[in-house]
Amino acid sequence: MGQIRYWAFLMGVLLLCAGAMAAEGPRIAVTSAEEWLVAGSGAGTAVTATVTDAGGSPLPGMNVTFSCGAAMGLFSPVTATTGPDGTATATFVPGTGSGTALITATVESGGAEVSGTCEQKIDHAPPYRLQSLDYESRVSVDTTTGIVFSLEDEYGNLVDARRIAETFRFGVGSPDGSAGIFDGTAYCDDVVLPVGADGTVRAELRVARTAGENVVFVDLPEPVADLYLTFYGIGDGAPSSITASVNPGGTPPYLPADGESRFTITYTMKDQYGNPAGNRSVRVTSDVGTETVATSNSAGLAQVTFGPRDVTGLVTITAVSVDDPAVSCTVVVEFVHTDPVDMLLTANPQTMPSYDVNAGSVAEVRAKVIDVKGNPVPNETVTFSLGTVNTGSYGVTDAPALLGDVATTDENGYATILFRPGGFTTDRDDPAYSSAASGTGVVSATWGSVTREIELRWVNFPYLSVSAWVEPESGQVAVNETIDVNLALKGDGWALQPEPIDVVLVIDRSGSMRGEDSSGEVRLVSAKNAASTFIDAMDPRRDRVGLVSFSSTTTIDRGLTDDFSGVKTQLDALRADGSTQLRRGIYEAIRLLQEQGRDDAVKAVIVMTDGDWNTDADPLGRGIGLPDGVGRWSGSTILYDYYEYYDGLGGTLDYGWVSVPYAKWWGGGYYYQDERQWHCHDGEETNQNMGRFALDNGIKLYPITFAYSPGPEVTNTMETLASLTGGFYAHAPGGDELAGIYKRIAGELKTEAGVDTTIDLSFENVEVNGAAVPGDDVFEYIYEDGISTVIESWVENESGRYVVVPWHTEDQTADWQDDQSLHYDVGTVRLGQTWTTSYRLRVKTDGNINVFGPGSTISFNGGADQLTLPDTFISVRPEGTEPVFGNVILDLSDLHQVGTGPVTEFLKLGWDLDYNGTETVDQKIWYSTDENRHTQTLFMQMPPRSAAEVGAQTAEIDVRSIPAGQYYVWVHATAPDAGDDEIPYDGEITIGTGDSTKIRLE
Repeated sequence: MGQIRYWAFLMGVLLLCAGAMAAEGPRIAVTSAEEWLVAGSGAGTAVTATVTDAGGSPLPGMNVTFSCGAAMGLFSPVTATTGPDGTATATFVPGTGSGTALITATVESGGAEVSGTCEQKIDHAPPYRLQSLDYESRVSVDTTTGIVFSLEDEYGNLVDARRIAETFRFGVGSPDGSAGIFDGTAYCDDVVLPVGADGTVRAELRVARTAGENVVFVDLPEPVADLYLTFYGIGDGAPSSITASVNPGGTPPYLPADGESRFTITYTMKDQYGNPAGNRSVRVTSDVGTETVATSNSAGLAQVTFGPRDVTGLVTITAVSVDDPAVSCTVVVEFVHTDPVDMLLTANPQTMPSYDVNAGSVAEVRAKVIDVKGNPVPNETVTFSLGTVNTGSYGVTDAPALLGDVATTDENGYATILFRPGGFTTDRDDPAYSSAASGTGVVSATWGSVTREIELRWVNFPYLSVSAWVEPESGQVAVNETIDVNLALKGDGWALQPEPIDVVLVIDRSGSMRGEDSSGEVRLVSAKNAASTFIDAMDPRRDRVGLVSFSSTTTIDRGLTDDFSGVKTQLDALRADGSTQLRRGIYEAIRLLQEQGRDDAVKAVIVMTDGDWNTDADPLGRGIGLPDGVGRWSGSTILYDYYEYYDGLGGTLDYGWVSVPYAKWWGGGYYYQDERQWHCHDGEETNQNMGRFALDNGIKLYPITFAYSPGPEVTNTMETLASLTGGFYAHAPGGDELAGIYKRIAGELKTEAGVDTTIDLSFENVEVNGAAVPGDDVFEYIYEDGISTVIESWVENESGRYVVVPWHTEDQTADWQDDQSLHYDVGTVRLGQTWTTSYRLRVKTDGNINVFGPGSTISFNGGADQLTLPDTFISVRPEGTEPVFGNVILDLSDLHQVGTGPVTEFLKLGWDLDYNGTETVDQKIWYSTDENRHTQTLFMQMPPRSAAEVGAQTAEIDVRSIPAGQYYVWVHATAPDAGDDEIPYDGEITIGTGDSTKIRLE
């Protein structure tokens, strides 16, 4: 019973499930026999709908309706009935659209619709025409640009790569063969590229290195027309070279400094491949402070003008690429003088020492030839002559003379000769002698028909010579520019010369001089070298030297003489031997100066010894003085309390008992014996003391000990001799030290005088073009630290150079404002001293100006003596500007159509041209039928226009034979001396058709 119940329950469940599945409705699966169809091809495909119940069992007899978007295709039949296998089939024929068609199959069941779908891919039809094209036709050389295009079939479907990727062959032609299409690894002139997934073909073109047309051929499938694309390679890359040509030419190029003439400089800029570097900027500067920026035209040419200028000289002009400052070009041009018109004459110094005072004294006489602008004129011949000479009643020994009579002007316009002054007698016994002699001479300079004169003066009494000069050296400036005035005083007058020197060298030639000094040199050799150095420091024109030497005896080897070579010969002949007769050596030297010394000379004895005195005993005459023949000197042992008594030098001689020293014949010492002899006890206070003997004769003693170590008694004796006479004592261990002592003595003997000096530079009135003009209208003093006013002073002689007044700057503004003068308290100027000043003035007027006013003087000794300053001229031109650069303007503007609406017969255009160059302008009218101007076609070329033909331009073009359409028009202008300019018409012009094309110009 239970078994029956179980099976009954199971059957009930199954029936319930079957009912439930039947209630779910049918299921539909849709499939197509073809994955791809071609749009518009008419070739269809079978689409099958399979209808099943929920369990998958076929449902026959079901009506299936097929559908899709109307644009995508049609079904035949639209409705089909499923067969026993539950399938219904219809044919789907695609329409003209490509893409994916969503096919739907629908059945009705239980009053509801059940659908199934599938996707049918529809490819485009074969390519039929170009759908889009995009590229830039104007490209810089050796750069890349893109080419993008797409195709469509005859139904307008994009030719894409969903099913099959079409490929296209590209070919490239270029001026130098370097252009190419990128194939993924390199740029080639023959490349095949596929269409992209988005339906576009993209190519990357590298334009050739050489400027010109690059033609790209694209092989498209028929019936699509192949593409021929023109890319205009433009040479507008950064320049790698700049060259310049200058007109007018020359080496260097030159023009007159006439205030009118200009150079034309044309720069040629090329890129690294030699193409013209168009539309590039170059900065052009000059070393006179002007600059400009120029832009190259399409030919790579940039042109500037430079000038005018009133002043002569070279100017360096540098052009530098704005893109790359390392690329540059430099030219030098010159502005030269115009015809000469005048001459100025100066001399420096104008007052000078006479020939007897300074045999090397000369003055520079300078004639400056100038043009109408004040510029110096070179290569002009000037003749000089010496006219009237006036020397009064003074005794003349040398006549003045010009050291030349013809000279040619240099680059600064100066013709220069030297003038040698006359000389006066120096013989004080001559009745015509004067210590205040002076002479004058008139020097004439002649250039063409122009003669100028200047008076020169020479004197034998001045303390100083003065020279003056102006910077710039050419003396050529413009109003409101500055000059630096330099003034130099030099202490070289006879009144500052040292007194003459009479000196006797006393040299020890005892046996010990065969020894060596501290440097290892033989003592006598070092002594000779040092004495020779001293002789070299003397001036044979005024100094004299004598030579005395001693050992066991003393000799006068050479009397006082200016034959210094003879003294050196005697010096070299000395040989070392014997003892040290120091006292006699000093005595004979003083006697020599007594007999031969000059009254006006500085007198000195320099005595050098390398040992203690051991003959004739004490130089100071201390102790007992014994006459010649009494006693006997040992020649090896010093005595401090005995001395050789010399007749005629004073001291009291007594006769009586005295202890007399005698040299031992053994041991070198002394023994004493009492004798009745003449003797002196008070010699130290008389001229028996060699220090007093020298002092009474106006002689300085300079004792030197050398190469040994003197004891305190010897040192004290030497110091006493020196201090009594105004000399000094020194010790020299070696030859170098000995030479230094001799040099020191030489410097001390050269006594020098000084003169108190003041300078007053008056600018109250200044000579301008020969007339007096208030100085405040001519100059303005400028203070500038380190430049104006600079003062310094120094002494330079054989001993070297040392500073008297350190270099420094003083502000003289208040001094100038007070009375238009500059005052200097120079102070004491000594022999060999130079004092200089430099100050800056701003020039306020033009003309030929004498820098120093007539009241300018140099005064000595409180105004007792004066010097005037030499004439010093500058040429000042009127104020102007430095030469400037000029750029040529080329400008197009206001391109417009005359009239409105479509043009059916004549297109009338108008625009404005502005140009100020010296060449002519070429103007071309171009058109393109696409807005991006991928193509450019010449409409017409205008006749050349000069700067005189600028302004409104018009053209009238017959367009009756031109295809109708939208046209884009522009005008392009070029000139050799200006950058290109171009102006497009704003918008498009609609043009109709006609029978022919004719051009009519207005």
